[in-house]
Amino acid sequence: MHYAATLAGMSFANAFLGINHSIAHKIGGEFGLPHGLAISIAMNPVIRFNAATGNVKRTPFPRYEVYRGQKDYAEIARYLGLQGTTDSELVESLCAKIDALMKAVEVEPTLSANGVTKKHFNESLDKLVDLVYNDQCTSANPRQPYLEELRQLLIGQF
Repeated sequence: MHYAATLAGMSFANAFLGINHSIAHKIGGEFGLPHGLAISIAMNPVIRFNAATGNVKRTPFPRYEVYRGQKDYAEIARYLGLQGTTDSELVESLCAKIDALMKAVEVEPTLSANGVTKKHFNESLDKLVDLVYNDQCTSANPRQPYLEELRQLLIGQF
């Protein structure tokens, strides 16, 4: 575990974190969830958000010349040997693989399945949207989220 944590730290020093970590920072703190669990809950919704195509607003960091979120996720899926004939299909294959891993290690993919009540979630939602938006990792996400998009991401994770 120490070795894995060291590798993760080295990776973070050389790459940008994004809204997956922004969300995990805030839902973990609000609902008392371990950071790794919060990351897992946010992972697939954030991948799908970042894999959007079309006219998406890019953030200042990283300084991509063109938006390539979907292509990057598709490349990861290809590297893992996942199936798909289009980048969109490969993104879904990647999400399915993550779902399968979560199931294999008995990680529930929603906040509600991890003990968060609807009442607590609803009472915290507005605050969480603002906190996630202002988290230091949000500006490094490849796609700039609007407040309403963050709200929908959080609702989808409940």
